[in-house]
Amino acid sequence: MNILFLCTGNSCRSIMAEAIFNHKAVSLAAHGYSAGAFPNGIVHPIALQVLDKADYSVEGLESKSWDMFSGDNAPVMNMVITLCDEAQGEMCPVLTEDIISAHWSIPDPAYFEASQAQKLAEFQRIMRLIEERIERLIQLLGHITPGQDLAAELAAIGS
Repeated sequence: MNILFLCTGNSCRSIMAEAIFNHKAVSLAAHGYSAGAFPNGIVHPIALQVLDKADYSVEGLESKSWDMFSGDNAPVMNMVITLCDEAQGEMCPVLTEDIISAHWSIPDPAYFEASQAQKLAEFQRIMRLIEERIERLIQLLGHITPGQDLAAELAAIGS
C-alpha cells in the first residue's frame, strides 16, 4: 500500500505526514510519500526541527513535485490524501485517476505570522494534528474488511 500526501508547496504539512506515517506504519506493508502541486524546493526548517525533536527521521525528506508520481517508473499509489487548506485559497491538486482519495484540510504553518516561539508552537500544533490523523489512518489500514468504504472512512478522519 502506497499513500501520497499532497499539498501546495511540499515544504511542511505533506513532509510531516510522510515522516510521521513512515515512522508509525512500520508494522504495515505500507509506505508514505509526499509531493506538492507547486513545490518550493525546500523543506521548511521549522518542520524539520519539530520532526527531529519528536524523534521522527528527517533523512531523505525533500520538496518535490507530484509529477514524480505520474510516470511509468513511479510507484503506484493506492491512496492520495490532500492536506491543502482550501479556506486560505490554496490550490489543491485535482485527482483524476481512479484512486482512493480524501481531503484533510490542515492550515499551512509556513504562513503563520508571529514570533519565532509562536511559529514553533504552531508547527508543533500542526504536527500533533497530523499525528492524530495518521494514527487513525493506521488503525483503519490495519483493520480493512471486504466491502468497506475506505474513501468515506478516510474522509471522516479529516473532518
